[in-house]
Amino acid sequence: MPVLSVNTTRAILLQHAGLNRVLRGNIWYRIQRSWGVSDTVWCMTARPALWIAVTMRKRRKEKELDNFQPYPVEILPAKLYMGNFEQACDQQIQKDLKIKAQVNISEQPATLFAEGSKYLHISVPDSLEANLFSSFATICHFIDAQRDCGAVLVFSTLGISRSSTVTMAYLMHSCQFSLKRAWDYVLKCKTNVRPHRAFVKQLSDWETQIYGTTITDISEPNY
Repeated sequence: MPVLSVNTTRAILLQHAGLNRVLRGNIWYRIQRSWGVSDTVWCMTARPALWIAVTMRKRRKEKELDNFQPYPVEILPAKLYMGNFEQACDQQIQKDLKIKAQVNISEQPATLFAEGSKYLHISVPDSLEANLFSSFATICHFIDAQRDCGAVLVFSTLGISRSSTVTMAYLMHSCQFSLKRAWDYVLKCKTNVRPHRAFVKQLSDWETQIYGTTITDISEPNY
């Protein structure tokens, strides 16, 4: 295998791994990683140098992924978002999405919008005994009132069951969706949503209250 010069090795490492310094030397090179950790490595041939470059780049990407915080999903463009508790407490996310109001469907109080009329907390456990139906009208009217002021974030602990239930209820109220259409719409926005069986029954009751009849057959396996 060919022996690389210092300049060639430096160029490979800088190009492929984004490393900011390679010290001069004939056999050993000390690599300073961009996040401040040093390793002494053997770089005599092209293969080790490229392996080091790829490894350093992979580690940097893994670090970025570990720190990555996914954003809430957009339900209605720039008006309604659905997410989890951690996203609701992230100030940068609230700023980026221009969130002006929150609907908290968890038992834990959030911190960013705890004061004022732009925060609605419906403390409901994620259990088969939980009752969200009695709060659907309150939640829908709150979201209606806030949408003209900016985006609204609906969230629960994990953003899977309670928040998706409320989001579907709101779409049925505001967009004249049937339960089936609201379900399919939210599922396209976020593929892992799963209201539990008691919430599905409450959504069916909400559909009946809005339209005066039951449209969606919730006995189908999809629900």
